[in-house]
Parts: sequence; C-alpha cells; structure tokens
Amino acid sequence: MGRVVVEVELIAVTKYLQGNGTLEELLEHAGRVCYRSEKRGEAGSFLQARIREGHQSIIEHASATFEISGISRACSHQLVRHRIASYSQESQRYVDMNFRELRHFFKLRCDRAAQWEIRALAKEMLKLVYQIAPSVFQDLYTEFIGEGTADA
Repeated sequence: MGRVVVEVELIAVTKYLQGNGTLEELLEHAGRVCYRSEKRGEAGSFLQARIREGHQSIIEHASATFEISGISRACSHQLVRHRIASYSQESQRYVDMNFRELRHFFKLRCDRAAQWEIRALAKEMLKLVYQIAPSVFQDLYTEFIGEGTADA
C-alpha cells in the first residue's frame, strides 16, 4: 500500500491595518502598548527579545489558517488535542490558531519524541509560518528545521 502525501497549504493570515500591514508590525504594536514604549528600531528584534523574555501573550494577536490533507486518522486525533484547531466536516481539515499556541504546538510536535506523521506535518506548518513571521518562529525554525532559509 502506497504512502499518502501530506499536503499543507497556508491559506490565510492576520492582516495589520496600519503601517505596512505586516504581522510583525501588529505584534510589535501590541507589545509596545504593554510596555508603553515608542518604536525604536525594527519589529523583529523587539519581538525576538519579548519571546526570549517569555512575554508571548503579544503574539496571540496573529493567527494563520492552514488547509491540510493526506493525514491519517491517528494524526488528526493528535492534531485536535491542541487549541490551535477548528475543523470542517468534509475530508479536508482546517486549522485556525494564534501564534502563541502555534509555537507550543511546534515545540511538542516537531520534537523527535513525536509520532513521525504529526512531526512531518508540524515541520511543514513551521516552514510556512516562518516565511511570514520569521521573528516569531526563528528559534523554533533553527531548532527543528535548521539554519538557512525556509526552503531548507
């Protein structure tokens, strides 16, 4: 019996309605409100510092929606354990989440201890969101995917 190919597509992300409209600007704005600070530098450095400090509530303001197909029932059961998900009744699965919970999902499911299929799915999802919010996911990308670009 042939192996089913897992397909993951990023189909939507949160859009910031100010500035250049980037996700990272939105997250920086949320963080600066908390700290009552003015913009001093670039959003990426600010976000990476807050994440290192454990102030991850600011990244709950962004989310990504994935279309996932080709996963087994076992994998889908593992996926629904995370707060990142809402699903359709049809054969395609949709996952709609905030970045803080998505980071938690990646920490658990990209790990070598995770079942191979959910690990492969999580890594594909990480590659996709890294491309749109590298400052939020840089540490996890480096740990689970490796150095370099999201194409690695």
